[in-house]
Amino acid sequence: MKNIIDMKKWQTFVLLPILFCWFNSHAQNYQATLKDYDSKEVIPFASILFATNNGVITNEDGKFSLNLSEIKQDSIYISSVGYLKKGFAINTLKDSVLYLKSAIENLDLVYVSKENYTANDIINLVEDNMALNYKTSFTNQKIFYRSSFTSKIYKFNTKIKKSSIPEIDQKLLDSIQGLIPKNMASHLEVLGNYYTNGKTPKLTVTKAAKLYNKKINHSIKGMSEIFEKLLTQNTKPNSYLKVKSGIFSSKVQVDSILSNSEKAKGLEKKIKDSLGDNSPKNNLINVKYGIRNLYKSLFYAEDPTFNLIDKKNRYNYTLNGYTLVNDEPCYIINFNPKGKKKFKGTLYINVNDFAIVQMDYTNVKPLKSFSLFGISFSQHLYTSKVLFRKKGNYYLPYFIQLSRGDKFRIKRPLTIIEKNKYVKGRRKQNEVAMNMEFQMEQVYSKQFFVYETSKISENDFNNLKENKKYKATYLPKYDPLFWAKENIVAPNTAIQNFTTKN
Repeated sequence: MKNIIDMKKWQTFVLLPILFCWFNSHAQNYQATLKDYDSKEVIPFASILFATNNGVITNEDGKFSLNLSEIKQDSIYISSVGYLKKGFAINTLKDSVLYLKSAIENLDLVYVSKENYTANDIINLVEDNMALNYKTSFTNQKIFYRSSFTSKIYKFNTKIKKSSIPEIDQKLLDSIQGLIPKNMASHLEVLGNYYTNGKTPKLTVTKAAKLYNKKINHSIKGMSEIFEKLLTQNTKPNSYLKVKSGIFSSKVQVDSILSNSEKAKGLEKKIKDSLGDNSPKNNLINVKYGIRNLYKSLFYAEDPTFNLIDKKNRYNYTLNGYTLVNDEPCYIINFNPKGKKKFKGTLYINVNDFAIVQMDYTNVKPLKSFSLFGISFSQHLYTSKVLFRKKGNYYLPYFIQLSRGDKFRIKRPLTIIEKNKYVKGRRKQNEVAMNMEFQMEQVYSKQFFVYETSKISENDFNNLKENKKYKATYLPKYDPLFWAKENIVAPNTAIQNFTTKN
């Protein structure tokens, strides 16, 4: 009896510290949603600072999470465009919803604008002050990067016109169409340090995770492999199939109809380059180039996608009032395209130094599109949000979000040829002629967040070694504990609900 009591005491002695640590670690991870005090609407992409120029940001759903044990100061400070900045004591953070009040009623318009500038005057002053407000240098940035890919097949129909291969009939094709997944999603999340000298970046990865279904691949190559594998399983021994289309096979060139057209040269490569292979890469050094491309999209880059400043005369600008951004008064400038320009959006421009401190823009027409011989492609979506923060004398982006969407369609004849490995001469045995209609949409999204930025020397940059062989942890479903000890951009609903079972 005494031994039993002693055993219970020993178990209690061992378990209590474990339970205490478990509860304590979970208590330090604070999660909340930020909302408008009056409308109760969520406030996305608000800045949450827990040190000078160091913090996180709410996601598109207004949600954020913090590892409170990592925060050294006693309060956090939350700000967003059009709202009064507010501090929250860390020891009082218990509510799952926090609120900000609108700053519009408190904004002194007389103080904001002593000059009677027009919208075009303000844009010209932005250009005049570009060199003073934006500059690239040797920097070390602690970053969090997230890329997401979603794909949806809207239509995949094949109708046989004639067939001399008994094994391949309409019933088989219908069953294959039912086996090909109609939806796909993948996500890659990376925590690390991004180093740059203004031209060539370097990356070291601290932690990374990838979520995707290994059995699904909606790339052109992946779709080709699925389609051909399912067909081949239903052919005779020693036979193999060749799909004559130039689209659903990486082994064949554009067929004779396309290759005889000068306009069609390179069409297959253009489609493959546009859609690519969408499964997450093990080699995380590819993230470095993804971030670099985000920087190249900025308006002050050498050849930006959205060339606002060099092409400013091709947009109509409207001054739409004033607001606060990071507690600083700003002009609100809306812009719309003239003629063939493709973007519209909103700029928030500091009234004191005429720096663009936030920008939101989206396309109003496809950026790229082509249609030829029943094959069409359209880059129908391109939308971005960029937030800047002043570091010393210059502004640096601390959050960039970019989404790009593509639509792809095939409506044309397709021929499947059966060949035999052991037949000399002409190996063609039989063929199936059919009509095919295929429609797909793909959306790529990237989020890039900078926690803190520090200067480094050219010598430090040159001597830096990248951990190029680092591999992300594969997660078949979202795991909230994976990032529990890190202050990252909170995952959106799609990521939280991700599982390969779906």
